[in-house]
Amino acid sequence: MSYPGDGESFYTSNSDYSLDEIREMNNQDIGADVVEEDIAPELIERRDGWDVVYAEQKGGTDAGIDVIAKDADGNYVITEVKFTGKSSTPGKGMFDSFRGDHRQMEDEWIQDAFDDEIDEGSFDEYTEVKGAIRSNDYRKEAIVVQDASSGKSITKGLTDFGFDDVTVVRTGGVTK
Repeated sequence: MSYPGDGESFYTSNSDYSLDEIREMNNQDIGADVVEEDIAPELIERRDGWDVVYAEQKGGTDAGIDVIAKDADGNYVITEVKFTGKSSTPGKGMFDSFRGDHRQMEDEWIQDAFDDEIDEGSFDEYTEVKGAIRSNDYRKEAIVVQDASSGKSITKGLTDFGFDDVTVVRTGGVTK
């Protein structure tokens, strides 16, 4: 859990948008254009020894893989990115997209999303990532940017969801 000292600069220094531009957007566009496309890859790249190997902007309603990174130990990490302006505690309900019977970020969902959404050869480590997904040799994480305050960090349902890491950044209502 992190609380940036200056919520406004958190958005403007980690994205290509001014605060005025962000405040004119709806939450779906902030999530897709600002948080998923700009902020999440920036936060991941700042981690010591981490590299983003895939981050293709798909739009806020497309249920596909948001970011694939390689951590300092060489493990692939599938990252789901969420933005909310609501003050409710981030939880399992944020991951309510399904592919068949499989909820977003379940292993079967990830494999199906990779096969359906990502073209062969679309990034340098495609073959290696595909192999890691097929053998379940990868990690899962969620990055949630919450532009509101909440009493709890995450719900129990989210911690039981199989994520290896969950990062919640609270910015306190600066986008409205």
